[in-house]
Amino acid sequence: MKILLPFLIFSTFLVSTSSAETKIKKTSSGWQMTVDAKPFYIKGFTWSHTPVGKKYDYNLFAESEEIIKAALERDLSLIQAAGGNTLRHVYPAKWMKFIHENYGLHFIANDYCGRYGLTIDGEFQPQTNYSDPKTREHIKQTWRDLVITNREVPGLLAYALGNENNYGLEWVSQAVENLPEGERQSAKARYLYSLFNEIALEVKKLDPKHPVGIVNGDLQYLDLIVELCPDIDFLGVNAYRGKDFSDLFEQVKTKLDKPVILMETGCDAYHAVEKKEDELSQARMVHDNWVDLYRHTSNNGGSGNCLGGLHFQWADEWWKTGQEYELSKHNTNGSWHHARYTHDAAADQNMNEEWFGVCAISPKTHNGVHLIRPRAAYFALTNLWKKSPYALNPKEIEKLVFQSEAVSEQSHDSKLKFETLQSNAKQSFQPPSKVSLPAYVYQEGGGEMLWSPSGLMPEKTFSVSTLNL
Repeated sequence: MKILLPFLIFSTFLVSTSSAETKIKKTSSGWQMTVDAKPFYIKGFTWSHTPVGKKYDYNLFAESEEIIKAALERDLSLIQAAGGNTLRHVYPAKWMKFIHENYGLHFIANDYCGRYGLTIDGEFQPQTNYSDPKTREHIKQTWRDLVITNREVPGLLAYALGNENNYGLEWVSQAVENLPEGERQSAKARYLYSLFNEIALEVKKLDPKHPVGIVNGDLQYLDLIVELCPDIDFLGVNAYRGKDFSDLFEQVKTKLDKPVILMETGCDAYHAVEKKEDELSQARMVHDNWVDLYRHTSNNGGSGNCLGGLHFQWADEWWKTGQEYELSKHNTNGSWHHARYTHDAAADQNMNEEWFGVCAISPKTHNGVHLIRPRAAYFALTNLWKKSPYALNPKEIEKLVFQSEAVSEQSHDSKLKFETLQSNAKQSFQPPSKVSLPAYVYQEGGGEMLWSPSGLMPEKTFSVSTLNL
């Protein structure tokens, strides 16, 4: 079945004019989220907008209103058409209201809590010390301000603290260094999770209408979360485990008994063995991921504790490999290895940071924004998201097979439209002059899935404990 690509379509519909109430409740069949008493299953993206030639510090909302609206229309009309309903991020309140009113999308407001450093009293601290009282108060105040600013914004769904901060416990303090080497990381993690729970309590006091959770890197330190975060409403997880999530949901159900939101998951579209774009392998993996999420939704035969997920990511970002250089080159360098992404696991580094988008991006622009091309993975999501997991039973979920021919046809139509648009577009940047900068490197400590691709690449070699699946 062909679907129309709404490149220039605006939609209007009735939406909330103020912040609706979000509740999470446990029933005999599992956990469920409701918005104004209506069931709500999260289907969306960790959306950001980064043009070719720009990098991680680009701010779309500092551009002219004309450019902002063109960029939102380019992306959000397609997300809306796919059946998406949620974005993970905090945007200016004015634009969150605009997005909700024009595209019907909701927001999980997310601040990284110093995951990539903090500026305190005008001084940047690259390694956040969660044991320092001044730092803890700074992060708490950031959250107080965020909640007060956004608690009545239409479309607000929930709050999420951090972004896999458990992978960034790198600060040095004498108190921690005096501990035996094997206890240092856990001691640091205790400071982190105790802070998260303190923030969660303050968020609830300021806004009792919206739930609050954390964003953890997979299930590392789950036992500490159980002990130190009793007041969170959900566990957000960034997880990359191949075509399914193995025992993730069952572990959380058994140990924590809280619902789970997949805050990040995905697969790249570059085949590291065949050295070419591989849309179908990406689409098949994305399809299988979401079938597994549906499987663990309430009343569907699994753990019954999945409230939905956010796909990483919307469009390719060409800055991921070089961070500061080669921003206008679509690199094919592998960044890390994961054996459970089996289609190209024979490569030494089979996870390609700059190719995780369900849309490819062109260096050419139209109306001031870069053209994008929905890949087969976009259509795989569209075909699944039009079905609500709450309306399916376990047998129906197991029949949600990957429609290879259908998504291939849809992808082919997308390419034809994209080529037509490109022929009428303009090149938007000049190739950069060659620069000589040290490469950013990291090691994975022998593990398979220790660093997920949402964050900034560390500027020094590091390792973290392995995760056994």
